[in-house]
Amino acid sequence: MFVSNKYRTGAIEILKRMGGKIIIENIKTSSFETTGDFTAKSSSLAGIEIPNNKISDAIDEFPIIFIARPMQRE
Repeated sequence: MFVSNKYRTGAIEILKRMGGKIIIENIKTSSFETTGDFTAKSSSLAGIEIPNNKISDAIDEFPIIFIARPMQRE
């Protein structure tokens, strides 16, 4: 399940910018929260510079990005 909270989706957006194949489907709003299903497929990631204005959107998920970093293509 995917919850659309800008402080919880920042890592998804960053990984997509790196080339991650992430698909979000079945998006619904219930009790003021947007939810859906996401699928991530094996992807070749590219290093990117993360804009300063995106850091706060992903601060709690940076460990996920740090794990993905060594998997990027050169």
